[in-house]
Amino acid sequence: MDGRMSNVEGKLETNIERDALWNHRVFLLGVAHNENANLARHNQQPGSKDFIMFDEQWRISKMPETLTLSDEARQNLQRSLK
Repeated sequence: MDGRMSNVEGKLETNIERDALWNHRVFLLGVAHNENANLARHNQQPGSKDFIMFDEQWRISKMPETLTLSDEARQNLQRSLK
C-alpha cells in the first residue's frame, strides 16, 4: 500500500510542478501580448527590439515599459529575463 501511495504522491507532485510551469508561461504570454499590443498601438515597427520576445527557454528579452506591474509581478518577470 505504501508503494502505491508513494506513486500517487509522486504523480501529484509532478502535476503540481507542471501546473506551476504552465501558469508561469501563461503569465509571460499575457504580459508580452499586452506590452507588444501597447507598442503596436504607438506605431512600433514589427520586429522592433522594443517588442518582448521569447527564447527557447521561455525567457523574455526585456522588461515591459508600458505596463503598470505589482512588485510581485515585476519580481516574477525578473526571474524570466534573459
